[in-house]
Amino acid sequence: MKIIFEIMEPLERSLERFELLREHIDCIKISQACLYEKSFSFIREIKDRYPEKTILADTRIMTDDVQIAEKAVSNGADMVSVCSSADIDTIDHTVAYMKDQGKKTMIAVIGVEPRSFTDIAKKINSSKADMACFYFEGSLYRDEPGIFARKDAIEKLSGIELKPEKAVCGSITTEYIEEISRAGVAAVDLGYILNRNIHAENIAKRFREI
Repeated sequence: MKIIFEIMEPLERSLERFELLREHIDCIKISQACLYEKSFSFIREIKDRYPEKTILADTRIMTDDVQIAEKAVSNGADMVSVCSSADIDTIDHTVAYMKDQGKKTMIAVIGVEPRSFTDIAKKINSSKADMACFYFEGSLYRDEPGIFARKDAIEKLSGIELKPEKAVCGSITTEYIEEISRAGVAAVDLGYILNRNIHAENIAKRFREI
C-alpha cells in the first residue's frame, strides 16, 4: 500500500518527523493550510528537497480556474486535488490539464455522507481522475457505531466500484486496517497519526504490508 505523509503545522516538527519516516513514504501531501500560509513556492521547496517523492498539492479546487493547477505544477507538484463537490466541468478541465502536463489528479471526497458514496462514485467514474481520496475527518465522522462511524464508513467503500485508485484520509489509525484492506484501498494518508504518534515507523510498516 502507498503511504501519504502530510506536511502540516508546525512545519519544523512535521519535517523532522518526515525525515525519520522517509523510506516508508511514497507521497508528500502539502496541506491546504500550508499553501495558504507559505504560498505555492513551498511546493518547489519540498520538491527540490525530496525529488524522488510524489508531491501532492492539496489545492481542493472548486472553481473552473486552471490557474490553480498551473501554479502547483509550475512549482513542482506531481498531483493536485479537486473537490468532488465541484461541477463536472471543473473536474474534467483540471484532469485534462494535468494529463497534458504528464501529472495526476486526485478527487477529494470531503463532507460526503456514506449513504451518498454510490452517487459520488458515479461522478468520479465519469471523470478520468487518477485517484479518489475519501476524507473521514471532522464532525461528520465519529468513532461510535452507526452510519457516521469511521469504521462503518470505510467498510462501505468495499462495495463501491471506482475506476481511479481508492485512498482514505482523516484520523486513520491501525484500528481500521481490516476495513481498509477489504475496501481495496491503494493509498492511505497517515498524516494525522504519523505526525503525532511516537510509534509512527511501526505504524507505517503495518500499513505498507497491506
